[in-house]
Amino acid sequence: MTQQDISYKPSLYNILIELKGGKTLAFNTLRQTLAVWDEADAKVYSRIADDKVCSEDEREKAVTDDLLRGGFIIKSEEDERKRLEEAFSMIRFGRKNMSLTIAPTLLCNFACDYCYQGSGAAALTMDDRVFERLLEHLDKRVPGLSRLGIAWYGGEPLLQKDRICEMSDRLMEFCARNNIKYSAMMVTNGYGLSGDTAQTLAKKHVSLFQITLDGDRKTHDTRRIKKDGSGTFDRIIGNLKDALGRPGVNLMVRVNVDKRNVEGAFELLETLHEEGFSGKNGFSVYFAPVDVCSAECTRIESEVLTFSEYARIETQMLKKAIELKLAKPRLPGIMNSMCAAIKPNGFVILPNGDVHKCWNTVSDPSQRVCTVETLEEAEKTGVSQKWLSWSPFSEEDCRQCPVLPACTGACANRVMMGRGAPCTSIRENIREKLLLYSVYHKAIKEDDIY
Repeated sequence: MTQQDISYKPSLYNILIELKGGKTLAFNTLRQTLAVWDEADAKVYSRIADDKVCSEDEREKAVTDDLLRGGFIIKSEEDERKRLEEAFSMIRFGRKNMSLTIAPTLLCNFACDYCYQGSGAAALTMDDRVFERLLEHLDKRVPGLSRLGIAWYGGEPLLQKDRICEMSDRLMEFCARNNIKYSAMMVTNGYGLSGDTAQTLAKKHVSLFQITLDGDRKTHDTRRIKKDGSGTFDRIIGNLKDALGRPGVNLMVRVNVDKRNVEGAFELLETLHEEGFSGKNGFSVYFAPVDVCSAECTRIESEVLTFSEYARIETQMLKKAIELKLAKPRLPGIMNSMCAAIKPNGFVILPNGDVHKCWNTVSDPSQRVCTVETLEEAEKTGVSQKWLSWSPFSEEDCRQCPVLPACTGACANRVMMGRGAPCTSIRENIREKLLLYSVYHKAIKEDDIY
């Protein structure tokens, strides 16, 4: 059978960006292929998309081969969405990997007004009973488990640094004994993350620390303050300087953005550059929208950016971060946003032994899945079934979205809690991010962009 006998169609997952000079920047989110087409290439693609067949022209045959290899056109009988859904289900419901978020305490030394946990967390530390029950559950899972990933969380987890070190030793020994690959990261406000602390935890396989800075000193110290109202910016910056470059330590600064701190977020990037963080290995910056994801943070609802507003601002901040060598542009990876909450082996363990699926529900007892004593039965509970039965492929907007292979329904919590679509900003600004990536890697020039 020749090319002329085959019927073709465009991929569902093409992002096409018109450039100057008749060129096109093309990205396929399913195949992860990026290409720059000249005007003749683009005409071949358009003609095949319209006519469904390849002509006898030799050059068109060669272009067609390239388009097929890149996944930009496919055979008409192929069902890309079904193939993606099957791959999604295989990863989602695989039993070899387990992701646990462990909160040794929900107490915090900060009083951030947008915190979804609120200020009424119980003064409770995870005791031996809870941790031993968790280890017993892991032991029962050994035959089919090959990877265990831990996220240390809170509250502020470093209020229980010694306890984390003890639990890490037990988890590392358990994984080594059972030939399970172990990894860990920590979400921390950074106030207690001295260089020595970071290095101690790195030896416990905590290789990544996510630290929040919400703007320059003035801005940050109006938002992320201690319980007594004092600022925290200088202490955190000092800690980051002390920790940077320590063996095994990787620092990722998260900037939470709402209407109140946009200007301060841009100023923060300048500050980080001036403080010497630019271009340093093991250091990066990323941005996230402040969202109202629980009753505890409804007080700042009027300050939340709309989806489109945040996507536009994020693009501008990312461009600035790239210019200052505080971040690198990346292509949207396939299924890189699949949340552990929708996986059977993803759990959040609270200090009292309650088990949740999502970080954002820890202050809501009604969203408890089970307890550590009944973890083996977790999948059978109604709350758990709600998370495990949801799929982006059942959402019509998601099914039709060309970005679906990248986000795969990024935030199921938005749907679970009736807060709208599960989308992330990439749906709105993928074109801008692709252009940033392509210019950075010199696939195109700034002058090529309209």
